[in-house]
Amino acid sequence: FRYKVSASNFLLGGVADGPIVKNRLSMIGSFRISPIAWEYRAAQMVFPNYLDSLNRVRAAVYDLYCKVKYIKDARNKLSLSIFNTLDSYRYDYKKTSDERMRWGNLLVNFQWDAIGGKPWDVRRNISYNRFSSHQGSSKIMNGSNNNLDIVSSIDEVTLQGLAYRNTGKHGRFQVGLKSRTAVFNPGS
Repeated sequence: FRYKVSASNFLLGGVADGPIVKNRLSMIGSFRISPIAWEYRAAQMVFPNYLDSLNRVRAAVYDLYCKVKYIKDARNKLSLSIFNTLDSYRYDYKKTSDERMRWGNLLVNFQWDAIGGKPWDVRRNISYNRFSSHQGSSKIMNGSNNNLDIVSSIDEVTLQGLAYRNTGKHGRFQVGLKSRTAVFNPGS
């Protein structure tokens, strides 16, 4: 089992991988998170008059990844992987405006490989993808609060089956089917 951690003023992170059950079940996982909002708040306390007029800075930046692989037998391998990321910030400018932005992605993939078959190897998978973004601002103008929010998203599911066989030392023949459905919200 291996692990590693890293730290900088922009990202804190770590990764770990290894067997859960020897020669059967293994995993890899990683994360990164940004401490930039905490650093800005600390700097505001130390230098309150030198950081422009930005107030209540909130930021969230992270990435998470995990994959679990199960070897059922010499021919069948199953895996599940999940990736999630979010970048978000929000701040108040003076006391008259609020700015915010957020975008993120969630990917989930399940895969079943049947390898070493005669004469074909087969790969099947199902995946889900969710992307979203949000931009917004609020401004006080002429005594009234004005808001603008734009939200976009994509939700997508893909089913795929692929059969392939090697045709000599440097060739491969493959055939497959792929079905995809998606729902788009291009900015409401």
